[in-house]
Amino acid sequence: MEIRGNPSNKMQNSSGKEKLKEFLYVEQLIRENKYTEAFQILTEFVKKETLPLNDKVSSLFLQGRLLLWLGRIKESLNIAEQAYKESLGLEKCHQTIDLLNLMALSLNFLDRFDEARELIKQSEDLFKTITKEPSSESIRIEAFLNYVKGFILTQDDVDQGLKYLEYSVSLWEKINATIDEDQIKLDPLKQSDLVLYPITIMSIGMAMNLKGNLDLSIKYFKKGLAIAKEIKNKFGIAVMFHSLGSTYHLKGEIDLALKFFEKSLKLFKEIDNKAQTAVVFRSIGALLSEKGEYDHALKNLEKSLAIYKEIRLPSWILNSLANLIEISLKTDDPEQAQQYFQRFKQIAEQFNDDNIVLWRNLLEAMILKNSPRTRNRAKAEEIFKHIIEKEGIHPPSFHHPTSFETYMTALIHLCDLLLLELRSTNELEVLDELKHYITLLLETAEKSDSYMILCESYLFQAKLSLLNYDIKTAKRFLTQSHQIAERHGLIQLAMKISNENEVLLTKLEFWEKLKESGAPMADRLELARLDEHIIRLIQNHPAIKTQVSEEKVAIHTEKKICLVCRGDVIKFSYICECGAIYCENCARALTNLENVCWVCETQIDSLKPIKSFKEEKVKVKLEETKKK
Repeated sequence: MEIRGNPSNKMQNSSGKEKLKEFLYVEQLIRENKYTEAFQILTEFVKKETLPLNDKVSSLFLQGRLLLWLGRIKESLNIAEQAYKESLGLEKCHQTIDLLNLMALSLNFLDRFDEARELIKQSEDLFKTITKEPSSESIRIEAFLNYVKGFILTQDDVDQGLKYLEYSVSLWEKINATIDEDQIKLDPLKQSDLVLYPITIMSIGMAMNLKGNLDLSIKYFKKGLAIAKEIKNKFGIAVMFHSLGSTYHLKGEIDLALKFFEKSLKLFKEIDNKAQTAVVFRSIGALLSEKGEYDHALKNLEKSLAIYKEIRLPSWILNSLANLIEISLKTDDPEQAQQYFQRFKQIAEQFNDDNIVLWRNLLEAMILKNSPRTRNRAKAEEIFKHIIEKEGIHPPSFHHPTSFETYMTALIHLCDLLLLELRSTNELEVLDELKHYITLLLETAEKSDSYMILCESYLFQAKLSLLNYDIKTAKRFLTQSHQIAERHGLIQLAMKISNENEVLLTKLEFWEKLKESGAPMADRLELARLDEHIIRLIQNHPAIKTQVSEEKVAIHTEKKICLVCRGDVIKFSYICECGAIYCENCARALTNLENVCWVCETQIDSLKPIKSFKEEKVKVKLEETKKK
């Protein structure tokens, strides 16, 4: 069987009509999403001693791809390695390039990133030898190569990875424009190629997630979903559903996210993809944990853990164990958390990975922080500070938190510890230290486009300002937090911030009385509800991350960036005499708030009066009087 070129003639020449019938059936099974049955037929086929080498290599490659769809990653890698060795005996290197790319993809899923990148380099070098005369076959190979390279690169350099993914999409579109339906029915591998177009589109959506552009990523996922539905590929549809669920989760739209996760789970079970079934169970568990449904969350995470153990994916097991540790701490079960942590440490010892060492230290500190003993909390604070002060961000892993995420989580938990200390000591020195780390959290979130964390950080800054009775600054931070949430589609968070603003307005008089009476820090902390906020930040902090390259920083100096929402100013804007730039929405929000530039206090709209916060307080009192 020759799957490339003119498959009909070549299969007839090598295998005859009987074998052609077999492979027509394989194509049909793939079209019907019966991947296990298709794999089994191919397994029997490659055992035949009379099988030409070309046909054997092609069949093994298809087996490897089907195994990826089934979530059997290690098996896929083993078959691809076998096929690669066999392919070296072929006259042409087309299939060798495909196999290098397939191996790189599997290695990436297994967290073996350096090996994956090396294979991509080999694949590129080989591809250069066949591009002298472009053909439909070389275009297909190039499309697959650019997809794999782009997918892997986005984990280190989002913008660079995007270039390859977008180029891959353009090639798939060119291929689809000249597609021959009759030829696909004769070629099971071409049938399996069809899903790579929507999968590549989905990968662009994932990259947009990393850049913090959630609304745009949803558009890509929906486009990929429409194409996957059109070709009726259940694997493609399932991964789109999960990607949509993950993104709506980031946006704070929990119920909608759960619906997509459940749809994804159903399809992955139908195609018997255990690895992805476990991934979805874990996603559902993490989501239910945020909703406070801890019993259901634990059940889903335990299911995820059991599957990971069954299919022997140690780096994926660490994810579920980490989630289980966090839930055990939330439900005040330190003994259970410690048991999960011991299992985490045993598995972590298998890896020589700085990211996992940081991750282990973070989990240990979280357990110590939960202890009632002062000594343990002091040790936790020491570990958190060590993580924060540790220089260098290591290459991220696709399946466990990057050092960046560990860093952000350590910052959040350290702020929580300092808040506890502030409540018990009332010392301004502790307040200053807390402000320092909140500022660090804010700066890091901004540099990394972690907009949810950025909003929460500004909200926290607003409440810290209240502790010093600085109502004006508090209002500004609330406004900035709200504008960022709206700009980046964080609808639920924007509503929450609006509510915080309303609460502040109703309590202005109380703050005035506290200021006059010189109220202790404990009373101010209670009124500011900082404890509630830090708890929410700990429980609900999916970091949206991207690596900041020098190129990206340089570009920012040329772009117009809004001072408030930190977004690009593309169309209408207000530029103050001092040089501060505001997008149209933020300029309008500031005009309604106080009508002055936040940098130089210059009036923004000359036709409207400048609003002081004393006037705001009078306005609130008048509104309360009207209600009475």
